[in-house]
Amino acid sequence: MRLWHVDLIPYLPCKQLVSQWRECCCIAKDWADYGSPNHVLVNVVTRYPLNHYIWYCHRVIEEMTNRGYDVREISIERLNHNIETIRDKVRLFNLYPDVTNPIPENALIYTHWHNDRYLLQNYFNLEEKYDRGDMQQWEWEIVEEFVSSRLEHLL
Repeated sequence: MRLWHVDLIPYLPCKQLVSQWRECCCIAKDWADYGSPNHVLVNVVTRYPLNHYIWYCHRVIEEMTNRGYDVREISIERLNHNIETIRDKVRLFNLYPDVTNPIPENALIYTHWHNDRYLLQNYFNLEEKYDRGDMQQWEWEIVEEFVSSRLEHLL
């Protein structure tokens, strides 16, 4: 279970993007039911304002829609229900944007987590998936080109 670096979302292979939507739904359900996603790689979401998570989910939905993938309304409704439950449980009465609202222009989310180091960790994770035949070469090349241009000083 992981949330891919937010800047990777437009470059994720199909399999990882669709899986990311499932992860978003699962994280929200666990967070609502148990107070935490209860997974070492994603528990950190609870250290950030809930709207970061909402914006992240919206970016995943937006990318899936841009690619012509079907995001079922029932899944969005469940996600929103779980987010409302999370708000109630942690007593967050601030008005956060609904997951279906547009993301504010240039919104920075998950600062200090979705940084260059985390992007590099994600890159190596995706590289291993490519090496093991879990994605097509053209999909890997898209990821590699983006990360290489972004982190040329580290690669």
